[in-house]
Amino acid sequence: MNSGKKFWRLLGDYESLSTDEGVALREINLAALARLQVQKATVCEAVLDLAAKAGINLSAQRLRHLIAKQKDNLAIAQEQLARVSCEQQNLSAAGQRLSHVGRAYKHEPDSNSAFQAKG
Repeated sequence: MNSGKKFWRLLGDYESLSTDEGVALREINLAALARLQVQKATVCEAVLDLAAKAGINLSAQRLRHLIAKQKDNLAIAQEQLARVSCEQQNLSAAGQRLSHVGRAYKHEPDSNSAFQAKG
C-alpha cells in the first residue's frame, strides 16, 4: 500500500478511535478508555509520519471535524473527572462518619451485652 492510501486509512482509523473514545468517556469505561488512548497515540504518530513523508496537505474540513470531536471528548472527560472527584470526596466523608460511629461503641467482654455505648 502506498503512503497516501495508508495515511488516509490511518486517519480514518484515528477518527473511529476518537468516536469510540467519546463512547467510553460517556460510559465511564476506564479500561476501554486507557486502551483507546494508547491506540490513538500510536495511530497519531503514524499519521503524522506518513503525512510528512508523502507530502500530504491535511484536509482542513476533516481536521476541523476531528478537532471538534476531540474538544467534545475533552469536555466529557472534564465533566466525568469533576463527577468522580465529587464522588471521591463524598466517599471520604462517609468513611470518616462511619469511623466515628465505630468509635462510639466499644466491646465489653465482662458484660452480658456484646456492645455498650460510650457515654
